Amino acid sequence: MAMGYNGSQGELQGFADKFFTHVETMGAHMSVLRDLQVQFQAPLTGATGKATQDEFTRAIEKGTRLQNFLNEAVDALKTSGARVGNQDIDGSVAVGKSTNFNF
Repeated sequence: MAMGYNGSQGELQGFADKFFTHVETMGAHMSVLRDLQVQFQAPLTGATGKATQDEFTRAIEKGTRLQNFLNEAVDALKTSGARVGNQDIDGSVAVGKSTNFNF
């Protein structure tokens, strides 16, 4: 069952922009995680070092996939906002045409 959207284009775009900011923050956290992985390479050696590096790699891969998915969601929100705006314009044109009062 499809759900309707009753908000404005501005509200949807505002949410998309705010959501994008959070995704960008996640990207900054991912960068810190990558830096930590490099910093732990030298002090941890042997089986412990390998296990630590493997876990960092898995976490970075999962985080990157999540970030890519969230970026797709941001793009979808922005596209939907543009569609809402176009529908508003189309609706106002239709109303304008239907109210041609020639007395």
